[in-house]
Amino acid sequence: FSTDGKSIVYMGVNLREIMYIDVATGQEFVLDDCEDVECGHPAVDDGLIIYPATANRNERTIWQHRLGDTHKRALLNRPNVERVRPISDIHIHGNAYTWMDSSIPPDGLYYSQVGSSEVAHITDLTCVCYDQPIIGDDFIVYEGRQDGPREIYLYEMLTGLTENLTNHRAPQFIPRYQGDWVVWIDGRNDPTSDPYANKYNLDVYG
Repeated sequence: FSTDGKSIVYMGVNLREIMYIDVATGQEFVLDDCEDVECGHPAVDDGLIIYPATANRNERTIWQHRLGDTHKRALLNRPNVERVRPISDIHIHGNAYTWMDSSIPPDGLYYSQVGSSEVAHITDLTCVCYDQPIIGDDFIVYEGRQDGPREIYLYEMLTGLTENLTNHRAPQFIPRYQGDWVVWIDGRNDPTSDPYANKYNLDVYG
């Protein structure tokens, strides 16, 4: 699920519908029944909801739906080359959004602005090995497996520079970013464990 404090959006029954909850009233309704498409997990910020959907074998679309609108609109169209997860891990902040894209080479993380057709590729390694991108005012933080365990990276949108925030033989993963803080889950006190299979002996660092 995704929330901006006022709304919650998530995938519904059998991971089909895009569902919406108004936090103030508790009202819940189906935003998109995805009847003729395969939808992906949504993201929301300040009333703007975006999510990927595949309508056919040749194209993947990121849709936008602003609360109060009567219909959705296409935000971005991408070719689909039948890979495992063409578009995933969408996150939005203001008018900027980021996602993991393996629909066309090069695989990796991308970001764009609502209303813009320009797309920026922010990762260097060609592989489906990036997760959990979080976009803010100036930076994107993400989890990457470039040359070993999972680590946390920070990408500055203004300069296009990337910084490795962690350098440890144990995995660091699931970053979160707000204001001046980046925090993540860290397995350095149990470096032999698999953080996605064994949730024990994990800590939060920042």
